[in-house]
Amino acid sequence: MNAFGLFLGMKHVSAVIEENGNGSIVNIASFTAQISMGLNTYSASKGSVSAISKAAATAFGKFDVHVHALFPGIIETLMTAVLKDWAVYVEAIV
Repeated sequence: MNAFGLFLGMKHVSAVIEENGNGSIVNIASFTAQISMGLNTYSASKGSVSAISKAAATAFGKFDVHVHALFPGIIETLMTAVLKDWAVYVEAIV
């Protein structure tokens, strides 16, 4: 899903939350939104999740809809296996 689709999805969810009186939207970004680590495309997409969450929080806050973005750290996966010395990156963010 691209950033525009994410925003539209939040728009529809926020309407349901607004009808109920209040609520929260939680988006999952990544700490790579702030530190690229050589995963440039992934980092850019997660940076857009961060930015769109801020924009949505501003737009939907007046309706008592809270928008949050979580930034989990690195997890050993096939994607991160290509990173040499990934432990150095973990130390950089801790």
